[in-house]
Amino acid sequence: MAKWIENASAIPAGPGDRAIGLKQIDMIAAHDTSTRLDEITQPTLVLCGDNNHCTPMPLSEELTRGIPGAELVVFQDAGELIEIEQEQRYFEVVSSFIGRHSEAF
Repeated sequence: MAKWIENASAIPAGPGDRAIGLKQIDMIAAHDTSTRLDEITQPTLVLCGDNNHCTPMPLSEELTRGIPGAELVVFQDAGELIEIEQEQRYFEVVSSFIGRHSEAF
């Protein structure tokens, strides 16, 4: 996690950007609406790479358990950017999910 924080805040575009980036990371980490997950009524697809260090597998599993009827798909040998790392499989999984639930959208 420390490495990810360092990388996420290491590419400043202007003065003060590193500090802003760190504050954004703190804000994301502090945001917790997990007690409201059961209010989600739309079909939900949770996608996670098995090597994702930003949202590790246990958090994706927790998210899936908290949302009624949510589906979890794990991308093997993938990290955070599954839509780039495994573009074809990502497209197939998302297209299939949307196809199965198109009436809900």
